[in-house]
Amino acid sequence: ENILLFNGSDSGIKSLFEVFVEPQDEVISLTPSYGMFFLYPKMFGAKLIQVGYEQDFSLQAGKVIGKITERTKLLLIANPNHTGTAISQAELLMIIEAAAEHKALVLIDEAYFEFHGETAISLIEDHDNLVISRTMAKGSPSIPPPLPSRQISAV
Repeated sequence: ENILLFNGSDSGIKSLFEVFVEPQDEVISLTPSYGMFFLYPKMFGAKLIQVGYEQDFSLQAGKVIGKITERTKLLLIANPNHTGTAISQAELLMIIEAAAEHKALVLIDEAYFEFHGETAISLIEDHDNLVISRTMAKGSPSIPPPLPSRQISAV
């Protein structure tokens, strides 16, 4: 229920932009992060608002929340990030709820979930502005050995 399959996360993330983002809308992304998080706003004419991690790669939810405006349509969060940094469930919840107040969608990309073990999936039922993407790619513990060159993603 409520699962869409794509040929890789790029396709799923791009679909979110196609459906929810209009030119001049704001898209918030943490930085550093997944490269496509910076490309898609440009492709769709949106204004990218970047929120940087601290020097130790920690992140305060208030820093993200302070950037959300009425023009914000989408927040892009890789959790954990490729830097190995993870945002706590409590801080994710604060961000999701603040985004909901502005009618903004939150994408949590859990591409590295298997290296972290925590997920925000339990938050979906109570937050209709939350989308979670997961991918299973070559080298992922989720891909059985007979499928080494396949990539499947769910949003």
